[in-house]
Order: sequence, then structure tokens, then C-alpha cells
Amino acid sequence: MKFWKQSLLTLVLFAGVFTILFYTACEKNACDNVTCQHGGSCSNGICLCPTGYEGPQCQTLETARYVGTYVGYSACDNLADVVDTVTVATDPSGILNVTVNMKTIKPKVLKGYVNSNVSTYRILVTNNDTTLTANSHYYRTFTITLQSDQTLSINSYEEMEDPSDTIIHKCNFITSKKL
Repeated sequence: MKFWKQSLLTLVLFAGVFTILFYTACEKNACDNVTCQHGGSCSNGICLCPTGYEGPQCQTLETARYVGTYVGYSACDNLADVVDTVTVATDPSGILNVTVNMKTIKPKVLKGYVNSNVSTYRILVTNNDTTLTANSHYYRTFTITLQSDQTLSINSYEEMEDPSDTIIHKCNFITSKKL
């Protein structure tokens, strides 16, 4: 009888150890059915996208959310609103680069790059004009943001100092239409 008890106990222990080993060996890898594009990698079932790409499978260029034509209004220095058009296009000089063409500003084409995080989507303009001439200082900057993938807002600030006066111009473009 003692032999049977020991055999039964050994069998139960062996079955328990085998079951635990078998169960842990069968755990699914969360990345087994996940395909990440453009060189993205999977971690815990979520794609980690390389610079310039976004989406569940890294399938979309970050610049794609901006590309298009926007029709809206520009207002400068508290003057009347003027109908304006802005076109944003990808720029082949870099994966995050875009060109912004605005009808009412000079220079007509701004070059910038997309800088986005979870809550803010914006284009940073890299060719801000900062020049010193013989007797004046000129500075211009642009802030371009996108909200809800539809509302484009461009704020420009221009300052020119010469020996007799400081001139400041502020312009805003806003639209909620993307064609």
C-alpha cells in the first residue's frame, strides 16, 4: 500500500510540474500578429515607429496630416480680414520637411519641419529671417499649428528696428477648412 501512495504522490507532483512548464511555455507573444511598417518595432503588442512615421502599424508619414490646401482668413495689424489660401506640401529634403505656401505673406514659401507630440501638432519654420543691415535689425518668426487634423493656424511676427523707430507687424491666418 505504501508503494502505491508514493507512486501516486510522485505521479501527481510530476503532472503538476509538467502542467506548469507546459502552461508557461504556451503563453502567447503579444507581437506575434503585429506587423510594423517602415522599420518600426513591436513592444508588448504596440508598434514603436521610427522618426517620421505614425499610426498603429507605422504606416503613415507624420507630414501627411498637414498636406493639403487650406482656405481661410488672414488679418494683419488689426486690419480687416482678407481671404487667404495656404498650401502645405511635403518637401523631399527630409522625411519630416514641408513647404508652406501662403498667398498673402512674403516670402511666399516657408520651409519647415513637423514637430509633433500627443497633444500638439506644429510646423517649425527653419528659415526665420534675422538679418542685420547697416542701420536696422529685422526679425520675423512664424508659429504654425494644426488642431484636430483640420484647423490650421499661422501666426507671424515681424519686427524691424531702425535708428528712428521700431515697427512691429503681427499677422494671423486661421481656417477650419481643408480642401
